[in-house]
Amino acid sequence: FANGEAAFTFSSTGNSQLYLDAYDGALRRGVTPFQWRQTMIPQSDPENPATALYGASIFVLQSDPARQEAAWRFIRWFTEAPQSARWAGDLQSMPIRLSALEWMTDTLEAYPFFQTQVEEILPYGRPEPAVAAELEIRDILYTAILTVTQGYLDPQTALDEAAREANSILSGQP
Repeated sequence: FANGEAAFTFSSTGNSQLYLDAYDGALRRGVTPFQWRQTMIPQSDPENPATALYGASIFVLQSDPARQEAAWRFIRWFTEAPQSARWAGDLQSMPIRLSALEWMTDTLEAYPFFQTQVEEILPYGRPEPAVAAELEIRDILYTAILTVTQGYLDPQTALDEAAREANSILSGQP
């Protein structure tokens, strides 16, 4: 990417600063400047685009009522717009609440890629599936993408293999 030799790359919006740093480093090494941007991955149904949004998990373990109440109070406070804006701004990541964007004007101005993410990616964000094996299945899909982009498998074969493996995990069979 940073050498200007890749047509595209797949990554999380959470890695934006890494791309920016790599690009800036390449410019300092004398690489010819090039335009780059972030957008949605290609969609099988462009009329109904979607992308998974994910990030740090916040959860409350069952405990005594006073501790559980304190944990819920913290989560409510932490996910309010001002705190969400600060957290997201410091990490250059999507906020938990859309209302936090009103608090993030400095971030939107300082990081042009962030404005693009807000306009082109965030509106199509959906939560990840709430299944126990979700992370394992995400790794299967990631591996399928790599096998295609590295030329080991064609897209349909990679997806078919990933589907078989994911379905096996979801059905509880080895």
